[in-house]
Amino acid sequence: MGLDIVLRNWRRTALVAALCVLAAIVYLATATYKYRAEMRVMQAPTQTTSSSQQMNALSGIAAIAGISMSGSETDLLPLYVEGLRSLAVARELARDPVLMRALFPGEWDSQAGRWREPPASLPSRLKSGLRSALGAPMAKWRPPGERELRDFLVKNIEVETSTKAPLTLVYFEHPDRKFALDFLTRLDRATDNLLRNRAELRASASIRYLSGELTRVELAEHRAALVANLAEQEQRRMLIRSPLPYAVEVFDPPSVSNATVTPQPPIVLLGAGILGILIGIGWSVVDVMRDRRGR
Repeated sequence: MGLDIVLRNWRRTALVAALCVLAAIVYLATATYKYRAEMRVMQAPTQTTSSSQQMNALSGIAAIAGISMSGSETDLLPLYVEGLRSLAVARELARDPVLMRALFPGEWDSQAGRWREPPASLPSRLKSGLRSALGAPMAKWRPPGERELRDFLVKNIEVETSTKAPLTLVYFEHPDRKFALDFLTRLDRATDNLLRNRAELRASASIRYLSGELTRVELAEHRAALVANLAEQEQRRMLIRSPLPYAVEVFDPPSVSNATVTPQPPIVLLGAGILGILIGIGWSVVDVMRDRRGR
């Protein structure tokens, strides 16, 4: 029965499918094609800053003195992943006006040399009209800054964790092939430097505190714990300041695809054709059911 309905209305189904494919062709002709820049990173090797024998010998004394003797490093890979799309990293990148103009070209007036509000698109106008009708507050346009860049990072930086190896894939898509590669490289450096600088500030603060404690603590056991922890923090700060990557190591350096990855014309056309066929079949079934009810 269902096959009979399809066969009787094949012209309608074919027409709907053709219209959907035509719409897909128009979309592909006007779409923005993007290249993909990607890299694979892994957790940087943990640096042990004090021997286990020394830690075991002094841990009890340090606990009495209220001093932390833990020499283990935090797993920095999750922090790195979150940092890629953080406001702190966006704030650092937003200091480069050339980069901001490249990321938000639709809002930069090169002739006037200033930012301008872009013309609202139809979806934006519909959304604004709906919010206005509901009495919701309307956000005013402002020149792109660190918060707009953070929103851009959240929407455009993708992260995938491998289930086969301890690797994390980070990728970014952009119409400009060279810019995609350069931006991903800068994002990686900015995120790693953010974590490195925060770790160095913490280590330096610990060194200042421990040095101050040494001037007032007189008990020999407590002084031994302070000296050991101070040496540990100083060694940790030296490792943080090394030229090696701090949070993660790059397993596969940033690279960019030779061809565009989105949109993919074969998939778009095939999907449009299948969608058109399904709409045509559904339309035919609804007509048949309506005719039966009319009888």
